[in-house]
Amino acid sequence: MSLKDVMAQFTPDQTQMILGTLLGDGCITGSKNGPQRYQSNHGWCQNDYNCSKHQILSEYATNVPSKVKNGGYGDWSSLWRTTTGAVWTSLRALLYPGGIKTVTAEWLDMVDERGLAWFVGDDGSLQGGRYMRLNVQGFLSDDVELIVDWLEHRWDAPCSIVVERHNREHGLVEYPLILVTVQGTYRLINAMQAFIPAPMAYKVAWHQRLCQECGTELVGHNAGIVVCRECLDGRQSQLRADYYVANKATILRMNTEWKQRNPDRARLLNKRSYWADIDRSRARSRVNAAKFRALHPERVKEIRKNYLEQHKDDPAHKAMVQRHQKTHYAKKRNDPKRWAATLEHQREIRKQPEAREKETAQLRKWRVNNPDKVKKQQERAEKRRRQKLIDNPELKEQRNKAQRNRYRNMSPTEKKTHMDATYATHKKRLATDPEFAKSQRIQRKERHTEAVKERGPTGSCMICGCDLFYRGSKVCKSLECRKEKQRRYVAAKRSSAQSV
Repeated sequence: MSLKDVMAQFTPDQTQMILGTLLGDGCITGSKNGPQRYQSNHGWCQNDYNCSKHQILSEYATNVPSKVKNGGYGDWSSLWRTTTGAVWTSLRALLYPGGIKTVTAEWLDMVDERGLAWFVGDDGSLQGGRYMRLNVQGFLSDDVELIVDWLEHRWDAPCSIVVERHNREHGLVEYPLILVTVQGTYRLINAMQAFIPAPMAYKVAWHQRLCQECGTELVGHNAGIVVCRECLDGRQSQLRADYYVANKATILRMNTEWKQRNPDRARLLNKRSYWADIDRSRARSRVNAAKFRALHPERVKEIRKNYLEQHKDDPAHKAMVQRHQKTHYAKKRNDPKRWAATLEHQREIRKQPEAREKETAQLRKWRVNNPDKVKKQQERAEKRRRQKLIDNPELKEQRNKAQRNRYRNMSPTEKKTHMDATYATHKKRLATDPEFAKSQRIQRKERHTEAVKERGPTGSCMICGCDLFYRGSKVCKSLECRKEKQRRYVAAKRSSAQSV
């Protein structure tokens, strides 16, 4: 039978109290081969705490906690026991192999926040209000290491094992105990504070220390520290800045002299500093460059002019500039805020007459030098315009109406010239654009069908009797009717030949 099966006989609160206190001062005792019982024994000063244990297991207890003579520390003890039973015998067999209380992983896995609170209530003590000590002297070293591993991985509470030495009548005796770090103590208290029994509340009375600067809690700091790390760094940065302002001239002079004496070392340090935080270094460089351009505009123009003259006929430099321009444009295009600002700036510039003239001249020059690109642009624009007319029938109707009005106002000579040009363009397009030619054939056929239907039927089919819309037709266009007409025609021809 497993430990989980045995503990299923108790309520959840009883289970956690039993498992937690057995890690502490609780025990299961009885005769060697006889029935067993649970026993709780504390000093008389902790009688209220012992009574809270008794209240949870009152249905199994034989008596209320009684005052008995103490054989160890103190004069009197608070003691109570449960009745003997098979459940306690099974529990002792699992937790006391070989007659020694032994911690197992299954046992620790069943302990939650409530069991942890009972364990700390029995064996825990808060040292200086900051870190916790667990008195586990009754366990062997392997059991203590298992408890430490459980505290660190289950409760994220780093801790260490300390050996305590005592002189006894039979010699020096060593006892292990557990010390939990300040951060670990803080996490343990947060986990179990709501479940700690009231008489033991003083064992989780966390001594809170606050930063004198910002008021945040100081966790894991020495008692002599009164400010947190962030405030301390800020204060030191401010002190360094004040000192630099007060001694700026001396610091710059000494820095320059040292760089002159150690140029290689200075370059190495500058390189390390630059690459240590590349984003910050680049931001600082951009700020310094902007300041320099604002203070020395004429010098900047001269430097740019000399640089362009120097690399005027260099193809590698031209390729590098084009690559940088493309990268810069892509970055701006992907940033909505920067792109909107760029467009606004361009609109403001185009409002200036000299800027418009310059842009027009550049565009005219580009069209002369790039006729193929201009032709492709015109074709794309025409395709977009046609697609727009196809997608928007109202716009197409407005365009046709405007063309009809313009045609009415033309002279006969202008009308003939316009019609000849339109027909030539249409004929050329039919010859060069297969898709357009196909769409025109389909439209012509649809228009013809609609016109025939509007005119009305001209007769009925001699075979099936349906309406005919084409003059001179005697049968409809269905395959069956055409075959029947051919069959009748052949039969009539044969009969006339026989009669002759």
